Amino acid sequence: MKSVRFIVIALFASLLIACAGPASTPQATPDVNAIVAQTMAALTANAPASTPTPSRLPRSLYFLAPDAAAHAQIFRREKDGTTRRQITAEPADVDSFDVNQNDGRVVYISNNQLLLINADGSGRTGPDRLPRWPPAPDARSLCQKFEVGAVM
Repeated sequence: MKSVRFIVIALFASLLIACAGPASTPQATPDVNAIVAQTMAALTANAPASTPTPSRLPRSLYFLAPDAAAHAQIFRREKDGTTRRQITAEPADVDSFDVNQNDGRVVYISNNQLLLINADGSGRTGPDRLPRWPPAPDARSLCQKFEVGAVM
């Protein structure tokens, strides 16, 4: 019985010594923001260059549609097929138009006036300030006579 008591006391003493020893250093909690930043840097370091979205239209599409005041105006649908932009803002309906394929300027008729505007909607020019166009390359030309307030 003495030996059993000695073994129990020895085990108890070793347990006290083990528990009373120097405390182990606590594990540092990793910084979540640093881990996320490192992960994102690793993922984007070798990422392929983003490819541009393909165009749905070969070029911008111009069309007549009513504006907020219910007047027919010229609008442009961009090549992406979704972006719509109003080009004209006339107080009367736009009757007809044509687009210059070289620079995108738009010539149109509104309120019996021939008008010219840039592709972005700026630079509206009235009949008194329209440029003179050279004749067509095939020697045919279109002649238009202007009078105040009327196109003849």
